[in-house]
Amino acid sequence: MTAAAGLRRTFARGWRNIGEAGGRRLAVTAMLLLAALVLARFSWNLPLTGEAERGLYDLRSYLLAPPVAQDQRVVMVVYSDQTLINARKRSPLDRGLLAKALRNLDGMGAKAIGVDILFDQPQDEDDELIAVLRGMKTPARLAYTRTETTKDDILYEQQAFLDSFMARLKGSKAAPASIVLDNNFGVTRNWPAEISGMPPMLGRAMLTAGGDRARTMAGYQGAIRYRLPAFTDQRVFSAIPIDAVINPAIVPALKPAIQGRYVLIGGDIVDFDRVETPITNWISKTESGAEADRNDFLPPGLEIHATMIAQMLDGAWLPKPYSITLWAFAVLFVAAAALTGLLELRNWWVYAALVLQTLLLVGVPFAIHVQGGDTYGLPAAGWVLGWIVTFASVTSAARASGAVQRRFAQSALGKYLPRSIAQEIIDKPELLALHGEKKNIFVLFSDLEGFTKMSHALEPETVALLLNRYLETLSQIVLEHGGVIDKFVGDAVVAFWGAPIA
Repeated sequence: MTAAAGLRRTFARGWRNIGEAGGRRLAVTAMLLLAALVLARFSWNLPLTGEAERGLYDLRSYLLAPPVAQDQRVVMVVYSDQTLINARKRSPLDRGLLAKALRNLDGMGAKAIGVDILFDQPQDEDDELIAVLRGMKTPARLAYTRTETTKDDILYEQQAFLDSFMARLKGSKAAPASIVLDNNFGVTRNWPAEISGMPPMLGRAMLTAGGDRARTMAGYQGAIRYRLPAFTDQRVFSAIPIDAVINPAIVPALKPAIQGRYVLIGGDIVDFDRVETPITNWISKTESGAEADRNDFLPPGLEIHATMIAQMLDGAWLPKPYSITLWAFAVLFVAAAALTGLLELRNWWVYAALVLQTLLLVGVPFAIHVQGGDTYGLPAAGWVLGWIVTFASVTSAARASGAVQRRFAQSALGKYLPRSIAQEIIDKPELLALHGEKKNIFVLFSDLEGFTKMSHALEPETVALLLNRYLETLSQIVLEHGGVIDKFVGDAVVAFWGAPIA
């Protein structure tokens, strides 16, 4: 028999066992298979499995984040904690300092400047800052939001002042841009959706103003592509303290670092505007090992905008798998688990199938991620759980059917074989293979003396009662002594010892 034929025979036997499990068991199995399929397709939308999916996505993002040299296309000019100490002013960030920095940056040839600072309350330096912004030749895009999108961060009075501040810049090269990020479940994993009534996102607005409109990836709302620095002593994007930009002794030397690049201005301050990303939790665990140090690894929101600008400049669209593809994978893994559950564990190919399916379940999400696909929404945990539920339900139904068959076989064989031999034959059916074998056996032929004469003298019912009692008693004695009942011939019992198992 070929391997393929043996496999078909095994599947057929397994399917027959399932069919003999009983109507109630079949109904339960069908419901579990349906639940497994739903789990394998919609695990991102379920409470517990959704959390597991996000954790696995973050792990893939961390393990597969490409290490890169410092990206020179985007430069961050930052307010640091030392800047605040020197300025003796923490909040709002010093706008007089910003006005001086913008005045100097305007002459350094930047493509566009983005300011990730909300002007939502007045300062004494507002007039100076507005004068600088209105006079700038370099396009500038300024942070903007609305109470509807960030209810916890901006009040009505702040919104009114922000709108009036932007109104004073009409006719200049300075314009508002949205700084709203997508931080669903507390982590910034995806690009923010375009919001009706809001200006374009900061990064897109800067690229449009800087002459790179064709590279803005319009309409993209997939995953943010995070990268890691190739060297531990560097960041993916260079950060220049804003103090340096206003220092007359340093300004001339900074021009090559600014010219032809996109400049982002904002805060890089401890415990202020820090953003959780898919990779920061894993970085904090692997590099520090202490949860208390976690905030040290959270990047400022400014760096998220820089990351999206770099992704647009690279044209790094991360396509999501089609819905039909996700359904196909769900059906594939559930069907594979069901077929594997039909196999008998003593067959070697069961273990080969288990290894192969494990590699696929674990490897497919990583393979898609490596190939540049967006695996946010790919049900990796759902596939595994769906497979487990399917395999468990099918094997449980098969075992239930097997238990019924085993009890029947034991009951039937127990009338003719000793219990130990019957059990061994059930466990090893190959012992009953149809082939000749020479053995020494011992045979018993019993006979009741005078049975024929007695049977004529008694009523048939009485004869049957006596005969059944006699045959039952003698058979039990044979079985208790390890014999096998071969046949009954009238009042005779034919039994033997030594076969099929000595």
